[in-house]
Amino acid sequence: MPTAMEPSLMNGPGVSTKCPQKDELARFSRGELPAGRVDEVAMHLDRCSQCQSLLVAVDGTTDNLLAELRQIPTLTATQDDPFGAEIAELESNSADWMRQALQERRSSLTAKGVPTRLGEYLVSSPIGSGGMGTVYRAVHVRLQKEVALKVLSPARFNDPRARIRFEREMRAVGKLSHPNIVAATDAGEAEGVIYLVMELVGGMDLARVLQRHGPLPVPEACELMRQTAVGLDYAHSHGMVHRDVKPSNLLLSGDPNQPSRGSVKLVDLGLALLNDVEAESGTSTNVLIGSLDYMAPEQANDAHKVDHRADLYSLGCTLFELLTGRPPFSVSGGQGRLQKIEAHARSAIPSLKDECPDAPPALDALVGRLLAKDPARRFATAGDLATALQPFCAGADLAPLLDLQAQAAPARTASSIARRPRRKWGIVAGGLAAMLAAAVIYVQTDRGTVEISTDDQEVQVRIERGGELVTILDQKQNKEVRLRSGAYEVKLGQPDEDLSLNANGFTLTRGGREIVTVRRRPPPMPQSPFDGDDAKAAQVRWARYVGTTPQLKDGIGMELRFIPPGAFSMEPGYQVKLSKPFFLGAYEVTLGQFRQFVEATHYQSEVEMPGRGGFVIGAAEFMEVPGVNWRTAHRSATDDYPVTCITFNDAERFCAWLSDREKKTYRLPTEAEWAWACRAGTQAQFPSGDDEQLVDQFEWHRDNSDKQPHPVGQRKPNAWGLFDINGNAVEWCRDWHLSTLPQAVVTDPAGPAEASMRVLRGGSFFDGPFQSSLRGCFVPNHTMTHLGFRVCREP
Repeated sequence: MPTAMEPSLMNGPGVSTKCPQKDELARFSRGELPAGRVDEVAMHLDRCSQCQSLLVAVDGTTDNLLAELRQIPTLTATQDDPFGAEIAELESNSADWMRQALQERRSSLTAKGVPTRLGEYLVSSPIGSGGMGTVYRAVHVRLQKEVALKVLSPARFNDPRARIRFEREMRAVGKLSHPNIVAATDAGEAEGVIYLVMELVGGMDLARVLQRHGPLPVPEACELMRQTAVGLDYAHSHGMVHRDVKPSNLLLSGDPNQPSRGSVKLVDLGLALLNDVEAESGTSTNVLIGSLDYMAPEQANDAHKVDHRADLYSLGCTLFELLTGRPPFSVSGGQGRLQKIEAHARSAIPSLKDECPDAPPALDALVGRLLAKDPARRFATAGDLATALQPFCAGADLAPLLDLQAQAAPARTASSIARRPRRKWGIVAGGLAAMLAAAVIYVQTDRGTVEISTDDQEVQVRIERGGELVTILDQKQNKEVRLRSGAYEVKLGQPDEDLSLNANGFTLTRGGREIVTVRRRPPPMPQSPFDGDDAKAAQVRWARYVGTTPQLKDGIGMELRFIPPGAFSMEPGYQVKLSKPFFLGAYEVTLGQFRQFVEATHYQSEVEMPGRGGFVIGAAEFMEVPGVNWRTAHRSATDDYPVTCITFNDAERFCAWLSDREKKTYRLPTEAEWAWACRAGTQAQFPSGDDEQLVDQFEWHRDNSDKQPHPVGQRKPNAWGLFDINGNAVEWCRDWHLSTLPQAVVTDPAGPAEASMRVLRGGSFFDGPFQSSLRGCFVPNHTMTHLGFRVCREP
């Protein structure tokens, strides 16, 4: 018979029936049991009410959970909900860590013990708190710059393990510099307080976004996760694993430079797993690290042995929640710690399609791959995931998720969020949708977004169709309005106003002050990588926006293709943003077109001068041969061949003549424009993709051309309709050559102010096949028999 000191309980198969001794319960409470025994005792406690009662009574140096809960001061109704969520999160930790975090929660509520000044920083209001510390708004006293300052809770100053973890966060974050990771700017210790200084990011975390908006549309959710994957890929490349990816650790802020008008940043790298021995000794292996709703199965076993694929699993859980409103393995009524671990390890992956009907089957499959139990079945890298998410991000607009009205609204309870209907944004092809909020209507169409706004309390704007009122816009209303497809009229309630027009809209003024504006907003700016279908769609959208067509023909019969603006990686670390669209020749300039220029101007090319000639590459020599020029380089060539043996200066003179003739600005493309146009959104090795076997279908190169040029347009074009872009003739670019490209983000780069060589891009019939990233150069007043060009025309 069991004694009073040794209670027992009849349990199911596989569960120990013998209750632990009192001293073992105390060691469990202090987190001192071996990892295997911790799980056994925890499972027993889940089912044994007598041991649960004993756990409260044992002397665990006053660090057991229930005793700590009794010491929590009474909370107000507004504090109760977030505190309850935090208690649920604390279940993911051992009893020792739970005690420490609860102490931190009490100290953050009172904000006691943190000096008003730490080093060079004046500390003001708290922003938030987490497992490792509290974040405050602060100001650098000399620079007068606002920052986010994270400190270790005063209740934990004497805990050496907590100090090690916090110092590790300082080192981890300090090593990283990436647009999708919150930057650390300083660290130190003052007044007995350890602190980390970070950039202050506006906006809100994704947990609050979900609370305010409910499940998100597919494009917005996927764009949020795509940017997160880009940041994770960078962290992983620096040997770090985040281990706690979840909505509350992702900050969304407005960013007009992003095509989606929003930027996501990873925060809380205190759990990052560094690849060094010191980091491995900093945290007990008995402590669960991470948040159970987002934790990979392998991470629950040993957080120190996981790799970057655990972060991909967590990102999959987060994406599922953004689309459905709940993590993938959560159930109504709540779950205990062990039930959550068991669900991630053994439960079937839930169907995204069942809970998010808008999700395409391919996205359902992508989420299923992220949530695979076996890490080997997930994506190989976060970069691969970012690429796979790109097609689902088309039309994403993150700015409405941060609308001021939503930020000012009171926090909603979970039940009110569940009842709230899903709110949709995005481009609807062939249709018209309008949203009215704070005296602004956004009308979204396949030709871009029209914004109608006023900040005048007395102004009323009527939107009519066929003479009948559709809606009224004024600041006294606050509702959502949707319009069907068709033609509408926008009228003022008082018509005696001044009207001024511009290219993309009009402005109504009173006494010189703008009172109503109606303008078109540009479509989202493409950001590579994306596939051929997305490239064509972006080309059409932007061409419509600027009032042109994706392709046109000029007065000399030259065909041009419209190239939208966008952002891409030209080389690792060199990020390029092209802010303006342009036209590029569909083909290289032909012999016939160059002959029109020569006959119209009597121009003599540079290597036609006495004693001059093009450089000829022989089997054992490279030399200038007098008499070799664009007329004689390839005697069998006809007018539909690319013109070659052209110097940079010859190409410039041709562009000047064409500009004067067509009354449009023609020029050579910059190197960045050429590279963007060549790749058409892909980051693959060749314009045709990564398969070198397909290159022959798109390019003339030395292995399929007999080392002779061929008529233009005989091979397949890239997604933007450009032929021979990386073959047939090497092409001159406008830039002076820069031998080493910078490690930076650059908008509209145009090369150095002066150098000795001009840039060459692409392969030719004489060499290759070359990858899209290959760069070359040559002196501008010399040429070779395989050097040609294509023209760029400004819209």
